[in-house]
Amino acid sequence: RIKIRSRPGRADWLLATAMGKKHKHSQGSASASTSTATAPVTDAASDPTCTAALAAMTPEQKELHAQLVEQFPNCKPRHIVQCVYSKKTAEKCKAALPKVQEFWEKHTIDAVTPEEMQDFLEMDFICHLAGDEVRAQDGSSILFAIYGNWDPSRATPEQSLRCMSKFLDTIVERNPSVIQHGLTMVVDESSLGYKNFDPSTERKFIGLMQDTYPVRIKHFIMVDAGYFLNFVIKCLKPFLSKKTQERLQPSAGKMEKLSKWLTPACVVERWGGTNTQDWATWRAGFIAAFKS
Repeated sequence: RIKIRSRPGRADWLLATAMGKKHKHSQGSASASTSTATAPVTDAASDPTCTAALAAMTPEQKELHAQLVEQFPNCKPRHIVQCVYSKKTAEKCKAALPKVQEFWEKHTIDAVTPEEMQDFLEMDFICHLAGDEVRAQDGSSILFAIYGNWDPSRATPEQSLRCMSKFLDTIVERNPSVIQHGLTMVVDESSLGYKNFDPSTERKFIGLMQDTYPVRIKHFIMVDAGYFLNFVIKCLKPFLSKKTQERLQPSAGKMEKLSKWLTPACVVERWGGTNTQDWATWRAGFIAAFKS
């Protein structure tokens, strides 16, 4: 006779344990790569993206920045500046930068081609709301996404991770105010379903936003979230930090509900806002600039 026993949660425990071991190994290898680095990169002062952020630093931030530049000579200068604003404390910055550097090199983020980026964006699921007048109430820049347009079958988790990382980095490069004021993510969840959900890709994106890419995510506003989103959050909750969980903001797609975080210029017309930005035009401009 064969007796079959069910062990609820066993797979989740094994996965969490494996990720923990991998994380510890990554920290060790990151430290090694940092200590053996030999070729310093360009100073942040010569990067126009960093000009305003450097000038706006407090004396304490400037002191921290100088320490980080000395300790991590091979990190991208802008990433160090971003860490000062997003991580804030010396302890958190020094823990994050080795991960950032290792991640950037391991996944060859700067080698993402225009063709890869075009294929990624042509899913038509994410757009940056451009213009100085298009800002959240707290001054952060807006990324708008339609979750239902995301198609995991069009790219591997690794391809998606590389393109999303480069996309975020390009947004910051072209919109330097993001370094100081951060990003607000507005996600239309109304058409989210099983076809859009890939656990492996989702975990990679969570790791990117929480631990790897140094950008301040002020709010993550989930608009018209249905029952499926509750299922998704329940699946991903073990991988979400307390800070990330606090930033998840479910909301109805109505201007009076969204006005807590957003101005009318940030909200599409069907939700009672005034934003009429054409995604296809924005995407064509983004790709053209990316190619150059």
